[in-house]
Amino acid sequence: MGKSSLLASIPNILIVDPDKGCAALPGYVVDVKNWQDCISLLKQLQTEKDLSRYSWIGLDLSNVVYEFCYNFMCSKLSIDYPSDMEGGKARGKGWAMITKEFITWLRGMGNLGLPLISTCHVNMIEVKVKSRSFNRAIVSFPGGSATSTFQKVKEAFDIVGYLTLDVTVPVGGDDAGDKNKLDVRKLVASDTNLLNLPPQQRVEMIDTRVIHFQPSQYWDAQDTSRQLPAKVVLPEDWSQDWSTILQAWKAKGE
Repeated sequence: MGKSSLLASIPNILIVDPDKGCAALPGYVVDVKNWQDCISLLKQLQTEKDLSRYSWIGLDLSNVVYEFCYNFMCSKLSIDYPSDMEGGKARGKGWAMITKEFITWLRGMGNLGLPLISTCHVNMIEVKVKSRSFNRAIVSFPGGSATSTFQKVKEAFDIVGYLTLDVTVPVGGDDAGDKNKLDVRKLVASDTNLLNLPPQQRVEMIDTRVIHFQPSQYWDAQDTSRQLPAKVVLPEDWSQDWSTILQAWKAKGE
């Protein structure tokens, strides 16, 4: 999908990489292999006098960092599963302790004086509305209660964008005078929901990386500042992802 390369397109970003997805990408990349590495990294950054060489801090992927925390806390508590601590007054205690540990670290990374951006996997769930059903992307953190990791992460982060492959069609002509339009693409549909085109209308459909900044029934994402367009079609050259988003933001402001 290009989540890691989107982060890497931000100049001078420091990427925390628990998934070894950024090894071939340029920039400042820190490999973390377990939760102890994550704690050590936070302490190191907190004691570092000058972080000005970094523009942002990026987590790629935050749900993998959570898995590190989950495994560490289960081992520390000598349990195989958080619910093993449940029962009576202790009900939910295991989950709460893991959530607290993770959110404390997450907020610590966000309080370093640099903007914090993260990628995350999603889970697809089937939603039924009356007789109609469709798939919806949900951020890959456990729980639906007010004290769950999922809800606490949403309190710590704005889910700003949803990156997906949309079906697009090229627009513009083939003649020399229209060359500047050859790379312009028109969005046809989200995900795999294709429009019903008449048989005589043949177009070349292309899977294109698109980041959406407004919510849909298919995903949970929203630029609450309303400073970004509803969506940005990302270029084929991933190194231009961030500059393309900035240009779209500037154009919206104008």
